[in-house]
Amino acid sequence: MLAERRGVFDFGPALISSGDLFGFRERWGENDQLDSVLVYPKIVSLEKLGLQAARPSGEHTTARV
Repeated sequence: MLAERRGVFDFGPALISSGDLFGFRERWGENDQLDSVLVYPKIVSLEKLGLQAARPSGEHTTARV
């Protein structure tokens, strides 16, 4: 499953498989249930955004009235 954008997405029914590293044991299962998957926004550090931590909202301030 690849989460390319945030939001709530329906998931299912699904065919699920798993196995060991060498492929000796493999198991399969079916899930007929419909469920939801919640994808959160990507977390990015302030350094990657180019913002300084001292002013995370930007360098400009406005006068308060």
